[in-house]
Amino acid sequence: MTQLDAAPSAVRRNAGWIWVIAALALCHAHAIASLHVVNILVDPIKASLSISDTQFSLLQGAAVAILAGVLGLPMARIADGGRRRTVILAGLLVWSAGSLLSAFAQDFASMFAARAMVGVGEIVLFPAALSWIYDAAPPKRIAAAIGAFGAGGPLGAAAALAGGGWLVAHAEDVGRVAPWLANFESWRVAFLALAFLGVVAAAALALAPGDRSGAGAGRAASTGLAQELWRDWRAYAGVSGGFIMFSIAVLAINAWAPTYLIRVRGLDAEAAGGLVGAVAISGAVAGAWLAGIAADALRVRGRSDAAILLAIGFVGLLAVSALGLVVVVPLGLATVFLFAAYALMATPTVLGGFALQQISPPAMRAQIMALHVLLVNVIALTAGPAGVALTTDYVFGAPAAVGQSLALVVTIAAALAIATFVVTKRAFKTSAELREC
Repeated sequence: MTQLDAAPSAVRRNAGWIWVIAALALCHAHAIASLHVVNILVDPIKASLSISDTQFSLLQGAAVAILAGVLGLPMARIADGGRRRTVILAGLLVWSAGSLLSAFAQDFASMFAARAMVGVGEIVLFPAALSWIYDAAPPKRIAAAIGAFGAGGPLGAAAALAGGGWLVAHAEDVGRVAPWLANFESWRVAFLALAFLGVVAAAALALAPGDRSGAGAGRAASTGLAQELWRDWRAYAGVSGGFIMFSIAVLAINAWAPTYLIRVRGLDAEAAGGLVGAVAISGAVAGAWLAGIAADALRVRGRSDAAILLAIGFVGLLAVSALGLVVVVPLGLATVFLFAAYALMATPTVLGGFALQQISPPAMRAQIMALHVLLVNVIALTAGPAGVALTTDYVFGAPAAVGQSLALVVTIAAALAIATFVVTKRAFKTSAELREC
């Protein structure tokens, strides 16, 4: 009998699992909004703080990896020990405080420090949330549940881009509606709003049904983490490495697509934010959800390597979409490629999280996921945005070449991801099938 055929546990029989997923998706939306709102505020922040494209890319990438690297594994051990809600609420407090401090930053250094606090979001949320979902959701709907959680990310990114773009275009209106905000620059108001919304997300999670993992298991097993990773290093390294390459492509587009639309396509901040927000809501939400459904459907039919198979196809299509966005001249047709790109960009969160949960021991799920998210933050969140910025500044030497830089970085990252997935597919399938027995 496999895990798919086993009777649901007491947690999985809990009808409140949908509420749990919804609350976690809201926290995900808030974390991603806090992380990516800067992507629509590039020029206002650069002008206010007097920084370059390369410095700004550090705010998008390297800054958010620093504190996350310190807190990731310790918080994951606590989550594996049965305190996943507490871990997420603590992280929510820190990344919301980071948004608040961002609103008052006066130079590159203070903004860098505030963004480091915002970076706690993913490293704390993802490991604890995915471990919780894996225990809470019905066995045959785990990937779909992860997909619903994953859909919160693009919803948050869309809200941040649309809201940030609107604030840039309507700064005077904000001052009339709320006079106490009149002296704040529009980009600072965006960070204040995110800090307030953190309270809403915390309330939703606090009211969700209880987390009933096996308390203490993670603490007892944490000393074996290194041994577990070494025991099955081909599967862990291949899955994590492939999805890191996939994430480089995703984060490059996330960071620079709005700026490309402004610099090259001639849109203003409000129009660019509205366009990206619209395709993110319609495309990325559907992409995350459908990726989960597709993975569940293939897995039920005996394809334990469904996540890897789907990732190979999706990352290849993402490269094609990025090229189409840059090469196609009519904006209307280019928008079709932008829609496809955002739908595909939502899939690595779902597929990567599902794949790692498949091969991880129950008492180490959060810790292994935390290590992966840390690597994504250190490598992908830096290489994606910085790769485009450095290529624009030092290869093409012109701000208007951001489109060519974006297409080049995405294509290289996608090719490396496909090669990694192909090499690791067999090792992953063997590990997943052994874990399900």
